[in-house]
Amino acid sequence: MKKISKKICFVFPFLFIFELFFGYSGKMVVVHGVTIRQFLFVGTFFSLYFLSLRHAFYTFKSGKLPFRYKLDSVFPKICLVDVAFLIIVFSTAVFSTVVPFFAHSDLNLAKNEVFSSLLVMLLSFPLFYLIKNKQINTSVLFKYVYYLVFFISCLHVVLYIGQDINASFIYKYFFFLNTMLGKTSVFPSIMLGHAGVPRIFFTTSIFLPIGIYFSLKQLGNFKLFDHIYLAVNILAIISTMTKSLWIGTLTGLVCYFMFNLLDKESRKNIKRIFIFFVEIFSFVVVANIAIFNSRVLHHFGNSFVYERDYGQHHASENKLDEDFKNRIREKFKNNVNAYHDREGSIISNNIKIKQIQLLLKKWIKRPILGYGYGSYLEDFVRSEEAPFSYEMLFFALLMKTGVIGILCWLFLIFSVFYVKYKYRKNNTDDFSCWLFLAVAFILLVQTNPLLLNSVGIAFLLFISADAVRSFTESKSECSLFEERKRIDGRDIAICA
Repeated sequence: MKKISKKICFVFPFLFIFELFFGYSGKMVVVHGVTIRQFLFVGTFFSLYFLSLRHAFYTFKSGKLPFRYKLDSVFPKICLVDVAFLIIVFSTAVFSTVVPFFAHSDLNLAKNEVFSSLLVMLLSFPLFYLIKNKQINTSVLFKYVYYLVFFISCLHVVLYIGQDINASFIYKYFFFLNTMLGKTSVFPSIMLGHAGVPRIFFTTSIFLPIGIYFSLKQLGNFKLFDHIYLAVNILAIISTMTKSLWIGTLTGLVCYFMFNLLDKESRKNIKRIFIFFVEIFSFVVVANIAIFNSRVLHHFGNSFVYERDYGQHHASENKLDEDFKNRIREKFKNNVNAYHDREGSIISNNIKIKQIQLLLKKWIKRPILGYGYGSYLEDFVRSEEAPFSYEMLFFALLMKTGVIGILCWLFLIFSVFYVKYKYRKNNTDDFSCWLFLAVAFILLVQTNPLLLNSVGIAFLLFISADAVRSFTESKSECSLFEERKRIDGRDIAICA
């Protein structure tokens, strides 16, 4: 009966994960004002906490004591990641209530910005508990995510090709979904590239680097499907036309390569890693020519361009003066795509530079605690619906939470890295793959407002849960070793 109820309880978490991947804005199904994501989250929340409390009750009832180092403890040893999440949950609650109240910021905006994130953060406690007590089969969970990433990658590729052929394709796709789901859907924002260039990017697109993470874990055991999986995932990442996603993925791969190069045990893998990189490069080159009309090189090359040499840019108005446009047209008169990409990149980068300047200017007035979540720049509003939303995450967090809040986030990052590295069980391959994913995620959210939402925090939980898994496996081996020593010692005593 316990096994049946356990399986039933896990239905909600698995459906919730599915919805996070394919639910876009989380409002694809709305019934009486309640979204499908809210419904599945409530089910997941109570399921995970129920399973945790039930396991703790039966374990304690059997006479096993809490907070021991052994395997038979009710609460296995708390690791640094648990402490870090406790701190970040508490600090988020404070910076969304107390701090904005005293800073005279809007409490409703504070709730709108972080309430859903805070709720998903609360899932960390039962999730980590169940992993440490081996009540969650992480292999099954990761395999499930593996296929979800493949399907969402396929969807990105299909949407891009369709949008490239027919400018209204993506709108027709969401219209079809809306009809199939009872016409209650709230469409996500459709973010095309500058001048309408095809681009498939949603909040859920940040999950795409997980595909490369799984490919790295398969390195050396590639079969035909693994090559197809990698190719589709690379195409999906390119289809986002999002430089922060590209740079995050590329930097993560560089960190992966450097770690394997510097680690003595991993140097034997350099040859196959090099072949893997050549395969990725080949996919990108072929796709750039065959599918993306040579846009990839131009787009990536414009990652850091801004207005320094080309006239005055009105950042808050998303436009350039005519003199500036004429200069770019002259430079790229033989390539319309390059012209539009250059113009759009300069607009985007100048907006980010302007944000940094204004955010720092406001932060310096309240450097320790900031203004709280929900606060924004009165003279630089990027969105009327979410005025607190800014691309430059670090500087936005600095303005909102001050030095104290930034230290809390840095402590969380340090804790996850520390635990994963310390308890890697001499499995450097596992750590280097995880290192890629962690670096890619951190850089991806730095220039996009994608951290403080259900999807961003879920990604953070995935990375952290993998670190807790390593902690659990390492502690299990130590406990078994100690148990064998105790039994061997008892046998020797009996023989004596």
